[in-house]
Amino acid sequence: MTMRVIVGLAVAALALGGCNFTKYQRPTDESMKAFDTAGSALPQVNAGDYAAPVKAGNGPYRIVPGDVLAVQAAPREGGENFSVVRSDALQVGIPARVAMDGSIRLPFALENAKVLGMTLAQAEDAITALYYPKYLKQPPLVFVQVREYQTQSVAISGGVVKPGRYEQRSDRMTLLSLLADAGGIAQNGTPVVRIQRKDEETSQRKTILLTATHGTALGDDVALLAGDSVEVEMIPANTFTVIGLVNMPGRFEYQTGAQVSLIQALAFAGGINWIADPKFARIYRRDAQGNLVTADFTLGDGKTPLGAATTILKPGDVVAVEQTPRTAAMLFLAKTIQAGLNLDVGMVYTMGKDVRFSGSNSGN
Repeated sequence: MTMRVIVGLAVAALALGGCNFTKYQRPTDESMKAFDTAGSALPQVNAGDYAAPVKAGNGPYRIVPGDVLAVQAAPREGGENFSVVRSDALQVGIPARVAMDGSIRLPFALENAKVLGMTLAQAEDAITALYYPKYLKQPPLVFVQVREYQTQSVAISGGVVKPGRYEQRSDRMTLLSLLADAGGIAQNGTPVVRIQRKDEETSQRKTILLTATHGTALGDDVALLAGDSVEVEMIPANTFTVIGLVNMPGRFEYQTGAQVSLIQALAFAGGINWIADPKFARIYRRDAQGNLVTADFTLGDGKTPLGAATTILKPGDVVAVEQTPRTAAMLFLAKTIQAGLNLDVGMVYTMGKDVRFSGSNSGN
C-alpha cells in the first residue's frame, strides 16, 4: 500500500467520520458557574410550605372519593322493624363506591348519603339519618367498613431500602409514610429529598428540595400528590470515574480531604491514548435538581496538558475523554499504517518529545 493511498484513506476518514462524534464546547461564564456550584445539594425550601393537612397515622381514617364501602344495617331487637323495606334487605354488606361529590347510593332510599371527609363512625351516623325516620320506624344498627381504599401512585428512588412505585392510601400520601413503606433511608442515603412534581400553571415538572428529617424536627409532614416522584439523595461516592480514550478506564478512590485535578485523574487512568491524541475532556456531574451538568476542558497545547492542571474534580464526577472526528481519524490512520507497512507500531508521545516508532520490524 503506497503512502498516497494511506493519506487518501486518512483524509476520507476525517471527511466521513464526524456526524455522531462529540464536539468541543467552549464553556461560558454562565455554564461554568452552574458547573462549579453543582454537586451535593442542601435543602432550599421551607418544608412547612408543603405541610400535609392530615398527618400520617394521626386520627381515624377519613373517606375520600373512590373508596368502596361495605354498608350493613340491621333492625334493633324487640322493636318494630322496617316500615318500608324488608328487615333483612340491608343486613348483607352492600358495596357502595364514593362518588366524586362524596356521596354514596344505597337501596330503598331516594337520597344519597354524603360521607366525604367523614370517619367511619360519622358515616354510620349519616346513613342512620338517611333511613330513620323517613324509611324506618326505629334507628337501625349500622356498620360501615372500607372494602377497597382509593390509592394513588407515587415513586421513590435513591438511598432507601426498598425503592420502587407504591400505591398509597389517601391518609398515607405523605413523605414520611412513603419513606416508612420504602423501609426508611438506607445506609448510603442522606436526609436530602427531591420531589419531582408537575406544575399546574406551566405543565412543567418542578423540583422541591427539602430534608426528610423535618417531620421529626418540626412536627410537620409533607403532602404528596399523585404522580410525584421522590428521590432520596445518596451519599456522594468518594470515587471518580474516567472513561473513553484513556489507557486504563475505571473508577478510582477520591480520598477524603484530598483534591484531585483533571490531569491527576487522567494519570490514575494510565494517561490518554496518545495515538488518538484527544484535545479535550468532558466532566459530568449532577446539580441540586439532579440534572446532569457538563463542562469541557482542553488538554493543553498538544504536548503538555496544561489546561487540565487547575481543574479540580468533585467526588462522583465522571471524566469522559470522548471520541471526535479527529481522534477517530488518528486511530484509523495508525491502524492503516500498521497494516500497510506490516509494522508492530508503538507510538509514544511524551511531554516535550516527538512521536517515536518502535516495533519488531521497524529496524528492517
